[in-house]
Amino acid sequence: MPLIRVLLSVLLVWGDAFSQILLLSSPENEGGFGIKDLKGGVCVAGRRETEKGLYDALLGYVKGGGLSFYLWGTAGDEMVYSAESFGGGCLFPVVTTSRGDMDVAFVVLEDNIRTIRVLGSEFDDMVWSVRRTDRGYIAVGGVRRRDWDVWVLFLDRELNPVASFRIGTPAEEYAYSVVLKGERIYVVGRTNFRGNWDGFVAVLDMAGSLLKAEFVGSAGKDYLRYVGLVGGGVVAVGRTELEGDSDLLIFSPDRGMWWVYDIGTFDYGRVILERPYGYLILGETEVDGNRDGLLVALRKDMEPLRAYLFGGDGTESIRHGDGTTLIGYTYSFSLSGDIFFGKPKRACGRVFRPVPVLRSERSLVRGELPVKVREHPVGEVSLKPASRRVYYTPLDLCQE
Repeated sequence: MPLIRVLLSVLLVWGDAFSQILLLSSPENEGGFGIKDLKGGVCVAGRRETEKGLYDALLGYVKGGGLSFYLWGTAGDEMVYSAESFGGGCLFPVVTTSRGDMDVAFVVLEDNIRTIRVLGSEFDDMVWSVRRTDRGYIAVGGVRRRDWDVWVLFLDRELNPVASFRIGTPAEEYAYSVVLKGERIYVVGRTNFRGNWDGFVAVLDMAGSLLKAEFVGSAGKDYLRYVGLVGGGVVAVGRTELEGDSDLLIFSPDRGMWWVYDIGTFDYGRVILERPYGYLILGETEVDGNRDGLLVALRKDMEPLRAYLFGGDGTESIRHGDGTTLIGYTYSFSLSGDIFFGKPKRACGRVFRPVPVLRSERSLVRGELPVKVREHPVGEVSLKPASRRVYYTPLDLCQE
């Protein structure tokens, strides 16, 4: 089917016009990777470079107009890609290399910062995403010994491990995101079982028993970065790559349908959010050699409404979004990498620029994966992290 070009006007008014986008900057490099909208507060997950060229976790709780940010670190590297609610504040799964391999520290930020527990094994244990449930939390990521397998970790409300297991083939798999629909758990990520990387989907029951594992992809490289509940169904986003050109991919595993959109030469969907008019996709793209953040608005029938690039002359990426808040990093507005986050409300022509969208009916294939499910015991690890509060004077990028 031929591509359908959707022309976008410059000043269309839509449900998410842009308003306050806050920039947090220091002489060191910052990046924002995860956010949780608490409807009265916002949890911010990021990182900041140290004097040794490593990274500390940058953990923030923004509430009532006040910014509370802490650096959490060890002698190793720290990574954190998601945030969730916990008590009256925020939960962050911080991956640390303090012992030489990867372990996961569950850090809570409320009135102060607390390390609840650190879990690890003799393997590399990596958490990409954590979701709150009625029973506690589900964290997903990867376990590596000789190769990567998907890791699924069940925690109770006090963050005690309840069950831990790995899902994998003789090739490599790892998970980026998880969501619950009724009594089913959907885990998405990436697999190279066919040798060319495909999107990975696993469906489990609430006891952790595997119901289904499948791949979806093209002859090129594909993967799924996020899964959520939108439009009453399970929808994942990521990218599909063919001949070096990456397009934005949306896949519904419970309906077995997919949609592909082309904006630039490197289109990447990182999250999908439901809106009154339909859906909003956040991610990044490359247009005319420039890497920018990307927002694509879709109608409820998945037809494009309009799209915007975010950024300036440097490199940008919108890494995540939740509720009405987005987060990412930028290299355009200071001499170092900076973190940005904000809530869209009104026009902000300084950093958002309209861009055309192409709709494509790219052919993909689906198939079952011959996975094995194995228990993956983890235990508490003793670490001595250091944390300290840091202060920022935020700059609103939408103030001309």
